[in-house]
Amino acid sequence: SEKFHPGLRDQHPDSMRKQLNIPGDAPVAIFVGSGFERKGAAGFLATVAKIKKLHGLVVGHDKHLPRYRALAAKLGIAQRVTFTGGIKDVRPYYGASDVYLMPTLYEPFGLVFGEAMACGLPAITTPQAGAADWIEHGTNGFVVDPLDIDGLASAVEATVAESAMGARARAAVLPYTKADTAARYGALYRQLLA
Repeated sequence: SEKFHPGLRDQHPDSMRKQLNIPGDAPVAIFVGSGFERKGAAGFLATVAKIKKLHGLVVGHDKHLPRYRALAAKLGIAQRVTFTGGIKDVRPYYGASDVYLMPTLYEPFGLVFGEAMACGLPAITTPQAGAADWIEHGTNGFVVDPLDIDGLASAVEATVAESAMGARARAAVLPYTKADTAARYGALYRQLLA
């Protein structure tokens, strides 16, 4: 929560958006992860295509990246989607975004959800993501079937319209510090050993 915080929006959103040719008033959805097929990059792109002004950021490495660039072109959104490839610091991209969207087919529990939510981004994912446990549907994000593109698009539109959702997303992850996690594991091990 110290490294990833809502203040990132104030640090460089305009310069990052300008660098990426994204209008300042356009909503931006971000997808962060490698292994695009499993994590739902195709669903992400289809969702971006459903919302006319929405821009998409796809941050991560995938050996099939040309396939996803071609899909963006086929969907007519090549000008509204930026593929960054693998990068060292995702924080400026979170700062330039409005919502975290990972319509994953399967994701045990990616740290990216905690990062994005700590940055004040509402999260949209699927029941197949472990981080769905952090999401209160309609309160700090949405949990939607990965194949329900209309539902994903409606969720994105709802998060962009509800400015307080980001603060609730951050509040949901603040209790999960390293010290808290270590204490919980310690308590679990003591319980199991007893």
